[in-house]
Amino acid sequence: MPKPEISLKHPHDSFFKKIFDNEENIRDFLKVYLPKDLKKEMDFNTIKILNTEKENKKHKKYYLDLSVDCKLKDTDTKIYIIFEHKSYHDKLTLIQTLNYCLTI
Repeated sequence: MPKPEISLKHPHDSFFKKIFDNEENIRDFLKVYLPKDLKKEMDFNTIKILNTEKENKKHKKYYLDLSVDCKLKDTDTKIYIIFEHKSYHDKLTLIQTLNYCLTI
């Protein structure tokens, strides 16, 4: 996957993508911000950044800011985590995230 460049046109978004383009940074972030009960179930060594280009049934393309998967300890079960960066308040973020989940 090519490394994102910082864009002067969208500096907040570019900065977010540049920082979280690294699995170690994602791992550190999740270890700090996820609830304790979930953290102790996750195998952080299995975190993998996923392709963020998705297509729904109507062939409309979506680009998630960041999507990762991670296995739970002692199982083949994976969880998927979507990061959606916003540099402004957006009332429709939950609907947008739900749409991403349905598309995935």
